[in-house]
Amino acid sequence: MVPIPPLDTTLGAIEIGGVFATFLFGLATSQTLYFYSTFPTERPALKLAVAVVWFLELGHTIATWHAIYLLTITFYGQTRYIEQPPQSLYATILLSSLIACIIQTFFANRIRVLSGRWVFTLICWVLTFARAAFSISVFVITLKAPQVSEFQLKFRWLIEVAFSIFGANDILITGSLCFYLWKLRSHGVKNTRSMVDTLVVWSIETVMITSGCGVVVLILVLTRNDCG
Repeated sequence: MVPIPPLDTTLGAIEIGGVFATFLFGLATSQTLYFYSTFPTERPALKLAVAVVWFLELGHTIATWHAIYLLTITFYGQTRYIEQPPQSLYATILLSSLIACIIQTFFANRIRVLSGRWVFTLICWVLTFARAAFSISVFVITLKAPQVSEFQLKFRWLIEVAFSIFGANDILITGSLCFYLWKLRSHGVKNTRSMVDTLVVWSIETVMITSGCGVVVLILVLTRNDCG
């Protein structure tokens, strides 16, 4: 009987990612419920955007666990399915890129609202849609590539570019928001300044999480010896 190779960096990584993704989906669900209960009169467009993001997150979670179930139960012990994973795993790439596109588009528009200028917003939108295009390309190619190793050998650069753009855009959006919020702070009263301080801290914390995760993924892709 052929021994099963170590699965720590393949199936193990997928399972750990699935657990964290589910935890974050729980947080997103609680935030969504809070939004609808606290702001029932919010603009319909914003309420629709929140709903779309939540349903995409739900689809991402379902696709993740569908792939994990197939790999660990249905195809248990069949290591060839790790090299040729189920398409539901690839679907998570598409769903996550759509989620990021909606969120970054929204926050880039906040820059325009705060500054009254289109320059940074347009730059961020270009980066957002460029990243989405690269991510969708990854999704399409993985569906056609017969094996993961073949994709990694020929198209790893797509992943590197996508995550590089994502991290740079996140930093640009957050930096711009903090800058214009800080300008508003200098002209506000005490209560307004306190609120702006909270928004600045929240923006920095958010970008540290998302950009940090993107940087970690990029480093892992670049340092894996079996990717090229």
